[in-house]
Amino acid sequence: MSRERRKHPRFDLKQLVELRFDREKTMQVFSVNVSQAGLRCTSSDRCDLYSRVFFLLEYAISGAKGKIRGEGIVIRAQADATEENWDLGIQIIGIDMEDQESFEILMRDLPLS
Repeated sequence: MSRERRKHPRFDLKQLVELRFDREKTMQVFSVNVSQAGLRCTSSDRCDLYSRVFFLLEYAISGAKGKIRGEGIVIRAQADATEENWDLGIQIIGIDMEDQESFEILMRDLPLS
């Protein structure tokens, strides 16, 4: 059996995430895991591949609360067997500068997937 190799380790993160696609369309999704390079989420709504998104991730981990804002591109959008839920993969292309330190701390403190 081959072992999965990734450039960045994934960390479990079950939180509500807001995605904004343009000035009018927003969507609430739930994160599954996160890494330095990406965010995996589930959604009840379909999302177009290669859509540019802005995300707001609010977290509460080990008594610490915070918000991380960033930008990404949808690189995976796969429906489940019922086509009622979608597995989304978002490649992170940037974290807001004022949230960069919080993101680094979050990556350090989360359990590995």
